[in-house]
Order: sequence, then structure tokens, then C-alpha cells
Amino acid sequence: MIEDEISRCAKMLESVVRMHGLSARQLEDKLGYGAGTVNRLFNGKIELKVRHILLILGVIGIPPSQFFREAFPEDERPRTEPEVAARLLDLLERHAPKRPAPTKAAAAPPAPGISDEDLERRILEALNRLGVAPPATGGRKK
Repeated sequence: MIEDEISRCAKMLESVVRMHGLSARQLEDKLGYGAGTVNRLFNGKIELKVRHILLILGVIGIPPSQFFREAFPEDERPRTEPEVAARLLDLLERHAPKRPAPTKAAAAPPAPGISDEDLERRILEALNRLGVAPPATGGRKK
């Protein structure tokens, strides 16, 4: 039972790190860990400890209380992977520090014929088809 809970935390932590845009190597550099340590933590080859979770969340900028609230929701209802992903993405958007916009040289070319509004609409439609409630927009204008 406890191994399942640790595995759930490791998987969610790995998802948050990836959604944040950090590679395992970049995270290891920030934490002063040796090469391969983060992947071994995420796949259970090294025991994941509260210290590891707190350090990683500190790098990403997510409050531990919010992370654990998502990892262990009060209703204990099983979550689908798309729902977990949407909730983690919302958590990142609410708490992670904003990353600087890429410079023009590094920016990807815009997709031909698709506006930001159209892209957002398509994402919301996909979430609705999966039965996932989209994260609150926080009053953003459409």
C-alpha cells in the first residue's frame, strides 16, 4: 500500500518537472545531484524521501501543501491520467514562477493559420471530450 503511494508521488513529481520544462539533468544540476539520480528517484531505484520531494518542489516553485493536496485528494476518487495532467498543469500555472519568454532567435515559428484563441479553444474541446474539467481561467478574457 505505502509503495503505491510513494510511486504515485514519484510519478506526479516527474510529471510536474516535465511540465515545468526541466530535464532530469537540469534538475540534477540545480540540486547538486549526480547524473542519473533524478531518474532513479522517479523510477523507484532510489527511495524517494520527503526531503527529495521538498527540494524538487522548491526548484519548481510549487508549495508542498498544494502538491500533496493533488497527490492525495480528500475525496480519494481515482483520477484519470488526463485529469491528473490537467490538475498538475493548473498547479504549475498558479504557483510556478513565470519563465522568461524565449528570444526571437529561439522562438518557434508560429503555426500557420492558428491563433492563440483557436489553440486554446481546441485544447478545451479536447479536455471536454475526455471528460476533464478545464482548470479555472482566473478571469482571463477570451
